[in-house]
Amino acid sequence: MWKWIFLIGAAAIAVFIPLFDTGESIAKKSIGTAVRLVADSFPPLIELLSSDTSQETVESLREERNRCIAQSIESKLLHDENNKLKSMLSFRDTQDLMMVTAHIIGRTTDPAQSMITIDRGTRDGLRIGLPVVAHDGTLIGRIGYSEHAISGVKLLNSPGNKTLAAYESASNTFIQGVVEGKFQTGLQLSLIPITEPAERGLMVFTSGLENDIPRGLLIGFLSDVTAAPADLFYTITIRPAIQISSVRDVGILVKPTHKSGE
Repeated sequence: MWKWIFLIGAAAIAVFIPLFDTGESIAKKSIGTAVRLVADSFPPLIELLSSDTSQETVESLREERNRCIAQSIESKLLHDENNKLKSMLSFRDTQDLMMVTAHIIGRTTDPAQSMITIDRGTRDGLRIGLPVVAHDGTLIGRIGYSEHAISGVKLLNSPGNKTLAAYESASNTFIQGVVEGKFQTGLQLSLIPITEPAERGLMVFTSGLENDIPRGLLIGFLSDVTAAPADLFYTITIRPAIQISSVRDVGILVKPTHKSGE
């Protein structure tokens, strides 16, 4: 009897630890803790039972251990996904815009462009040019094409992609420029005169001077700021605010349609 009590206790630890984590740092560690507890608990038990228990029972315990680990991982992933969706909804409420949420279902490997495919299309009100954001409102790209049920998102670092942007200097002056996609080298901010202040770490955001792109969407941070003596403009590299490889769900910002008379 004690053998099964020990087994059930280990499984319970694996399943319920992620549910009680509230802090972000604790949430990130919970899955590793749960998996280690289960993985460390089962081998001694299996070794103990193997001396006086049939091979079939031992294999059954191994399967139970793997099932518990899988449940722990799934629980943690669901927890993270729910938090990201809540962040999207919270960001949407701060904008005079509607947000259509979507899942990423494909990523391009074409070196000539940087795109992702999402599971929303024209039937959901999407069209070319609409901004696409990550869960915290960070701009990652725009709709490049849209079909009935899917759309392609042209990411900011896609070669030739340009976005009007700005940053606020230490003297509270708003400096405007153009964010350009470089794919292999990331993002660059161009057309910033060397007479303007430009310091590493300053936040870069959308200027709001383009159709469909609201002001204040985070893009990234000034990284390397250089200029040769004869240059009129800086060469500025931007560190993206988010790594697109870590994004699984996105939001598309859509202006609400008002009926006549409203």
